[in-house]
Amino acid sequence: MFLAKTMFAGEGCNGCGLCAKNCPRQAIRMSGKQNPRPYWTLKCEQCMRCAGYCPKAAVDCNSFLVLAFVVVFSAIPIESLIARALFDVFPQLSGFGQSVIVFLLYYAVVVSLAVLIYALLHLLGRIPAVNRVYTRLSFSHYWRKYRHADVPITTLTKR
Repeated sequence: MFLAKTMFAGEGCNGCGLCAKNCPRQAIRMSGKQNPRPYWTLKCEQCMRCAGYCPKAAVDCNSFLVLAFVVVFSAIPIESLIARALFDVFPQLSGFGQSVIVFLLYYAVVVSLAVLIYALLHLLGRIPAVNRVYTRLSFSHYWRKYRHADVPITTLTKR
């Protein structure tokens, strides 16, 4: 999930849909009626075929997403906050199953926060100025070394 959610359509995306059309897992859907943009779903396996087929070299990885996850999950002691709140309200739960309960709640909170962070960054990325910043700060925007084995090299040189 994490790697698939780092993909985004950079500022050069023209909404042609070749990335979605050539995705072997059908993990990319085009969203937006007037100005369609690719949206990577959880089915994405990060094969990078989308980047190889993009005629505008507009498929990038969002470095902000990685930074957001690191900041949120290292700065906030989510597990201890959950444990303290849970066992203050339900003291009878403390004991043998305490660590399992805390782990399950922690996992649910982490996944929920990950979805919220991704949704927020995805929505912000639809703003042209923000997308331009995302694109300029994306490492993949400059390296461009992705090529799936099924993508002919001539496709990559016609940019």
